[in-house]
Amino acid sequence: MRHNTFDRLFFSWVVFATGLTCVSLLAYTIGQQVLRMNANDPQVEIVEEVVEVLKSGVSPENILPNQSVDIANRLAVFVMIVDKQGTSLASTASLDGKTLSVPVGVLAAATQKGENRVTWQPKVGVRSAVVVRPYEGGGKSGYVVAGRSLREVERRAGELSMLALLAWGLSLVAVAAALVVQDFAAKNWRVKQ
Repeated sequence: MRHNTFDRLFFSWVVFATGLTCVSLLAYTIGQQVLRMNANDPQVEIVEEVVEVLKSGVSPENILPNQSVDIANRLAVFVMIVDKQGTSLASTASLDGKTLSVPVGVLAAATQKGENRVTWQPKVGVRSAVVVRPYEGGGKSGYVVAGRSLREVERRAGELSMLALLAWGLSLVAVAAALVVQDFAAKNWRVKQ
């Protein structure tokens, strides 16, 4: 009889555990995706503004500040303006003291879709949320690229994964305890009848 009770409780726990696992994975995935998508927000605004200024005929060299953002060490947003071939016209981004070039495939996708939002990793351990938009104006055409480090977003995603794992584990224990209490209460109720 005890063996049947354990089997029944274990089966019930597995059913609940499967559901809890699916819900926990879904909740984590949604949270992680919201964090990642929000990482693009400043870049979207900057790209739109820079494209509008370029359309009015202002030269790329006259738009960006005379500063450099080392994308491996800083969280600041960086901006690059490149021509149709991907050659840098103006940039605030640098890595290891060098000006960066954007992969041609990223630019091509921006041409096809009107905008491209990607995670760019120009070097191991250096990941950026990047938004690319093509522009035409003032007799010139090319792309505006804005990006920023994902370091803080990835740290938060790591914290989210730990919280999701903790909540999942506690939920599994709580379900097991609830099933045992429910079984104990049901047995006591039958005995009293």
